Amino acid sequence: MNNNRTALLFFAIAALLCAGWAALLPTTARAEEPVNAAATEPAWRAVYWNNRDLSGQPAFFRDETTLDHNWGFGSPDASVDSNNFSARWTRIIDLPAGRYRFSVTGDDGVRVYVNDQLFLNGWWDHGVRTFTTDRDMPGGQHEVRVEFYERSGAAVVKFALDTISVAPPGSATPTPNPTSVPPPGSKPPIAAPESGTWKGEYFNNEDLSGAPVVVRDDSAIDFDWDHGSPQAGVINDDHFSVRWSRNIYFQGSLWRFKTTTDDGVRLWVDGDLVIDQWRTMRNESFETKIWLDEGVHAVRMDYFDRTGNASALLEITNDIISSGVGNLITCVPPNPPNYAWIRVYRKDSSGNWYRAIPRGVGSIEASGFLKIDGLPVDIARFGGAGEPYWIEQWVDNKVANAVGNTDQGQAEFRIRASADNYTPWGCGH
Repeated sequence: MNNNRTALLFFAIAALLCAGWAALLPTTARAEEPVNAAATEPAWRAVYWNNRDLSGQPAFFRDETTLDHNWGFGSPDASVDSNNFSARWTRIIDLPAGRYRFSVTGDDGVRVYVNDQLFLNGWWDHGVRTFTTDRDMPGGQHEVRVEFYERSGAAVVKFALDTISVAPPGSATPTPNPTSVPPPGSKPPIAAPESGTWKGEYFNNEDLSGAPVVVRDDSAIDFDWDHGSPQAGVINDDHFSVRWSRNIYFQGSLWRFKTTTDDGVRLWVDGDLVIDQWRTMRNESFETKIWLDEGVHAVRMDYFDRTGNASALLEITNDIISSGVGNLITCVPPNPPNYAWIRVYRKDSSGNWYRAIPRGVGSIEASGFLKIDGLPVDIARFGGAGEPYWIEQWVDNKVANAVGNTDQGQAEFRIRASADNYTPWGCGH
């Protein structure tokens, strides 16, 4: 009897030991579980080219743990030119579901893609400028791609990703879309350079058909031809039509578009018809408000005149911001030892130039570099395109360089709010 109890006890202990060993051994199910790589890559993969369009054979590659560069007038590397270069950074980033702020700063062009979707677009020549968007992102891995090009002068590029809020565990995964600031329905910018004037195409019929009889640059859509013609002897006094088109830079905000015409008008913004009054009328006004993301947007206005008076006016105003300030970046021989300064002019409400700064401004930098901050910009009047300014560089009591006085045949120059604005002449860098 005692022998039987001893045998049973032995088998029980053996069974327990076998069960413990089995628990320590990996099961077939565990062996088939996937092994995941690191969720977020530790560095950006950076590629640099000696051209502005990220094409051809790269100059060099490297990994960068941060994307925060201010090369000044220099170069990222000895193998890369200090001007006319471009770069691309890519990185896989793992995010919990939530709302995030994507920001990129560039001088010159910069843009950001997330999962091959364009989130931020500043792909044109400009001074140091920051672009920002808030997005709801689903949880998981996302490929972020930052692209940059430098034309000349200073070179800056920075990227930041900040968490606004994270969805609680178990909550529904949000679908990526723009947040309410700008609100849903806002228009993203287009990938195109801005244009300084309207392209006006004039037709000797009411339906813009056939070839235009005149194509010209119009500084504004603000015409009152009365009973006459836009161009006597070429364009009809009656039964004519016009198409104006322009790519305009806008600050991210709510914008008001108002047309006043005699006769019919249609207005498109980024290809969407927003005002449709294609009929005879007497000097009637129509308006619409549109949220636009910061960047360049395509605006087109079609117009026709049947008989009698002919007039066309388009007003674009910011419905939130009425004024701002911008900065001027220029160069003038240092004073002393030179007798040199910069004069800044602005137009009054009657269109006459006056001194925006009563006295000339000189530079004390050895290079001649000069930055004038806080120049007023009438955003309500000029929108994101900036306010026209006239800049003169005086050396030894003579004008050495000038830009902005279109009355004298000079190229137009504008000061944009919240931006650095560069004169065509620099300091030889």
